[in-house]
Amino acid sequence: MKKNSLILINCIAIAALTACNLNKEVITVDSADHVLTTTVVQPTQTPPTLVGQWSVIKVDTEDVTATDDEYPTVTFDNNGAAAGTVNMYANDGCNYINGTFTVKENQLIKSGEFTKTMRLCPDAKYEMQITAALNNASAYSIELRNNEYYLLLKDEAGTTLMTLCKPNLAFFDGAWRVTSMEGAEIKTGHAPEIVIDLANGKIHGNAGCNVVNGTIVQNLDREGGIGFSNLFTTMMACPYLDTERAFLVALEQVESCIPGENNNTVQLKDASGKTIITLERINLTQE
Repeated sequence: MKKNSLILINCIAIAALTACNLNKEVITVDSADHVLTTTVVQPTQTPPTLVGQWSVIKVDTEDVTATDDEYPTVTFDNNGAAAGTVNMYANDGCNYINGTFTVKENQLIKSGEFTKTMRLCPDAKYEMQITAALNNASAYSIELRNNEYYLLLKDEAGTTLMTLCKPNLAFFDGAWRVTSMEGAEIKTGHAPEIVIDLANGKIHGNAGCNVVNGTIVQNLDREGGIGFSNLFTTMMACPYLDTERAFLVALEQVESCIPGENNNTVQLKDASGKTIITLERINLTQE
């Protein structure tokens, strides 16, 4: 993953996102209306749907590698589509493929011929396989493995033609305060505070003294893969610059993130899997 740092002057606007969970209490009674058991059931995760953008990580039996941090993608969209159908938009690494599928349970029925652009690209090594997989797909399944969603497109015999991934990083959206770096506690008074905007691929906030902005890059080569690039800050001189510099260096080393025990803590890890930054959720609108 390419990472660059620039020092520029910029400004920010910060918004906070919050999340919550509800529990459901299930009570079992006998015929005499005596309570036998009371069980608190955690809500189940919303079932994933076909709709959305998926990154291609395997076609046939070949692993797909990213080019400039970008993977070929397939997007299924039901906006403006007839009932029971989805529009399909794919980028095979060179050309764009458009078409429509009728969806019946987990079955995919191709509706007419696909249209495709005719660009010639010297490095479109997956183009033919992706085109063939989409043309032959007749069923799909979606799996949740650890914290990632996987879409398997299959042929009539049930053979997987293509595997796609959709990172499940919604827990990382929102506003955060750094609580520790490299295992050392950071005091609240000068702790860096950041906002993660996954929809726009942006990070912005205060590095402890200066304003920081940058780009978020999702990396499908590892679970929870994420990184920060094009980081730039203002250039004010103030106390705690050592903490700020350490934070910026640590951000450039981040390769993945995992949620803590709930949606209010996150661990950022380096390439070796070592936790280098811990975060806690905050609500900047109340600060």
